[in-house]
Parts: sequence; structure tokens; C-alpha cells
Amino acid sequence: PQYKKRGECPHCKVMESMEHVLVDCNIDGQNVLWQLARELWENHRQKWIPQTLGIALGSTLVQVKTKEEKTKLQPDCNYILITETVHMIWKVRCQW
Repeated sequence: PQYKKRGECPHCKVMESMEHVLVDCNIDGQNVLWQLARELWENHRQKWIPQTLGIALGSTLVQVKTKEEKTKLQPDCNYILITETVHMIWKVRCQW
């Protein structure tokens, strides 16, 4: 069987990679999901971190500094937001 088509994004016609699926491709509303995540993030008065594969996969390890320059872990709601957005993008992608 020919498996060549499995490695190519049917929308963008580029090699499909984890980074492409999660942050680069526009098919199936990834941009919409990231925009909704951004709006929720900013509602918590946090500066939005541009999404990359590293941020998407390592979101539970993100650290921010407070005004007192103390390092603290990102609040639970924020890294849950990122991981759930990644999960939703993956689930939507796997449906087609």
C-alpha cells in the first residue's frame, strides 16, 4: 500500500509533523481554538505566550516571575488551558 499521503497535510501540502498539526496548520479551526485559549488566558490578566511546539508540550513547566521577581509555576488554570487546547486540536485532527 501507498503510505506517502499519510505524511502530507491534505490542506497545506507540506510534511505533517507534530508542530505542523498543533501550531502551524489552519485546517479544522486550530487558529480558532488558539484564539479562544488566548482570550481566556488574557482574562486572567496574564500576558499571552506565543504558541510553539515547545510551549504546547512543556506548558506544565512554564514559570513566570512575579512583581517581586520571585519565580513561581504558572497557575494551574493556565497550563490546563494549554494542554486541553492541544488535546482538542489533536482530537479534531484525528476525526478526519
